[in-house]
Amino acid sequence: MGNIATAVRAAAREIALADEEPVLDPWDPPGHAFVWESAYFGRRVYLKFRLEGRRPTVVVYSLHPPDY
Repeated sequence: MGNIATAVRAAAREIALADEEPVLDPWDPPGHAFVWESAYFGRRVYLKFRLEGRRPTVVVYSLHPPDY
């Protein structure tokens, strides 16, 4: 399947605003969470990331099946 950079780029191409899920747990770091049916991974996927810094850097917190 490739490396993490390839996986994150594939996920970024697939997600849509309609796939965004609110982050409700107070112990979770703030960020943007998405759950969608991924053609690339062949299953439902959970992705959580946030942008940090003046010149934004993407920080990926989670990329896995939504098994919660």
